[in-house]
Amino acid sequence: MRRPLASTALLAALALTTPAALGQAWPAKPLRMIVPQATGSAPDVVARVICERLSQALGRPVIVDNRAGDGSIGAQAAARAAPDGYTWFFAPASVLVINPYVSALVPYSPEDDFEAVAMVGVSPLVIAANPEVNVKSLPDLITLAREAPGRLAYASPGVRTLPGLLGEMIKARAQIDLMQVPYRGAQGVQDTIAGRTHITVQGIPAVAAAVRSGQLRALAVSSPKRLPELKDVEAKIKADLAEEKARAELDR
Repeated sequence: MRRPLASTALLAALALTTPAALGQAWPAKPLRMIVPQATGSAPDVVARVICERLSQALGRPVIVDNRAGDGSIGAQAAARAAPDGYTWFFAPASVLVINPYVSALVPYSPEDDFEAVAMVGVSPLVIAANPEVNVKSLPDLITLAREAPGRLAYASPGVRTLPGLLGEMIKARAQIDLMQVPYRGAQGVQDTIAGRTHITVQGIPAVAAAVRSGQLRALAVSSPKRLPELKDVEAKIKADLAEEKARAELDR
């Protein structure tokens, strides 16, 4: 009987199959961590940091195995892996929490195939814009979107991800028309930097360097307070959306 172990976080979960090679020292060979996103994505960045530390602690290489997509491909591969203790699964919350509720059928069971054992970490989301877009805050973005409905495009890791859902939540609550452009990897960030999309919604690890270098301008973060990495960015998405919704209702 397979009894995978998992450590969960706001954006990530780590599932570890129970060693089945009884009588043999573990680990006796390299290990694999399945990451259900493309190289360069926020979960991939975090997973590689963890793998490096695990390799040092275990004395064996921990190899990252990227399975780009909406998460189901990687989750299915982890769920079907041999229960020998050599396959780990690093899954954002979307894989364990969102996919089962927005898809009619997923090829894995979060309850039966994975068992949470420890926290990995929490990564807030950030809304960032190309500096050439004339916005410096979320209210600025909402105002511009109302002036040009349907003309602003935002890059996300996918519709069924937390960044994608945040973008859609902003659209619904602010009553604006933004076009979501889903990407499987970090290309969405690069396209926003290049101006092919106007905005990107991502985890902090995927955009922090670009914001610090001035390639992107951070508008807001989803954390309850400012972040050390983006200390000049206000953390009040909910308040801004509530205020904009109230204004829209008054204008009717």
